[in-house]
Amino acid sequence: MPPGSSAQISLLLADWGHGDEGARDALIPLIYKELQRGAGAPRLTLDPDIGVPQKPEVDLVALDDALNRLTSLDPQQGRVIELRFFGGLSIEETGVVMGISPATVKREWATARAWLQRELKKDASK
Repeated sequence: MPPGSSAQISLLLADWGHGDEGARDALIPLIYKELQRGAGAPRLTLDPDIGVPQKPEVDLVALDDALNRLTSLDPQQGRVIELRFFGGLSIEETGVVMGISPATVKREWATARAWLQRELKKDASK
């Protein structure tokens, strides 16, 4: 069997999987050029300025005030926002916690988010 063949690599992987450290040591030189050096693929550099999308800053005090106003107008929508935004629950999980259908959660979530966005824009323009 030629060095670096698929069968040899498969055997070494299986042996390594069974705890044979010598198999690991024999495997690395066979696959190193292909896996660690890109096998001739062009090198790319990462630009840190485009790597992470920028999120707008949220005024937490204004958000808390708006959420309190929403909760006083519609307690169910306020609870949906708390569970989804702060609790990180899914639509389905929120429905289970609140005892309402996922469709109702989706409706309340969309309406409450729109209301909060409008309120936060009003607060920011003051």
